[in-house]
Amino acid sequence: MGSELRPARGSSWELIDGIVTVLLGLLIYVHWPSNSVWAIGTLVGISMIMSGFAGLMLSVAARKPLAQAT
Repeated sequence: MGSELRPARGSSWELIDGIVTVLLGLLIYVHWPSNSVWAIGTLVGISMIMSGFAGLMLSVAARKPLAQAT
């Protein structure tokens, strides 16, 4: 999604969200048997926070040009 929104302001947050999600996935993969108790809840929670923050930053960046046009 970050590459599709490349021309839009704030699209870098989507790219950062994707990178964090991939890194968290690799963290689960590498340490799976030993971290199965806490990994899913913690890492999915971090991923959801990052996705929400990226969406918020993208919407704030999209709102600025609209506010200047009026």
